[in-house]
Amino acid sequence: MALLEIDDLTLTGSLPGRWLRRRAETRTLLDGLSLTVEKGGCTAIVCEEGGGKLPLTLALFRLHPVRSGAIRLDGEDIVPMSERHFHRHVRRRMQGVFPEDFQALNPRMRLEPALRAALALHEPKLQGKDRARRIEKAMELAGAPLSLRGRLPGEMSPADRQRGALARALLVQPRLLVGHDITRGLDASEQAEILNRLGDLRDSLGLSLLLMTHDLAVAAHMGDPIHILSRGKPVESGAPESIVHDPQHDYTRMLVAAAGTR
Repeated sequence: MALLEIDDLTLTGSLPGRWLRRRAETRTLLDGLSLTVEKGGCTAIVCEEGGGKLPLTLALFRLHPVRSGAIRLDGEDIVPMSERHFHRHVRRRMQGVFPEDFQALNPRMRLEPALRAALALHEPKLQGKDRARRIEKAMELAGAPLSLRGRLPGEMSPADRQRGALARALLVQPRLLVGHDITRGLDASEQAEILNRLGDLRDSLGLSLLLMTHDLAVAAHMGDPIHILSRGKPVESGAPESIVHDPQHDYTRMLVAAAGTR
């Protein structure tokens, strides 16, 4: 059964005009994307920078307007939803983890106060020992050592910052985790650790995953199905085996060759 359904989603955006033209240019950023994320499943999207990942991520969290199409979580379309209803009834069910250039953690806050602030936003009635236990449990699930609690993001390694961001996402016990290029900037062993941890969370908690990446190898390791986007347009989708071993589109073939997954 589907937890998330994206139906024929189209997003547009404005870019600065060239030379001395004053009007911004509007172009299609995402063109007719349809996909589902099954409950307890993992769906992956692969595309290059500027290929539609960022507008889609922002649209999922209502930070980018939708031109047409639907985004349904548990059957409820979030596109026409009021901001009040979205933040009170939907937001905690869907959390995101982003690459470092999103400044996933406040650079001026130590990790534990940052986690406390995030938890207070969604569950203000949770106090004292219950709040402390929730934070420790989220850090344990994310593989974040408790020694990180007093550190600023600048005092952590890139992998520890991602673990801290994952802990923040897990605080409110979401049903869907959106991962936007979460392995970018990590070495191979750190990437494997983060991806394997996400797989464990999917298996142990029934957490559903939507992973967006430029790396086909990451998608093939985690996603089933995989959707390939080129310049914002869906060009191919299928199981990892068919995408990797029998790609049908030229852009997919290029990704396979670059990833060395064949």
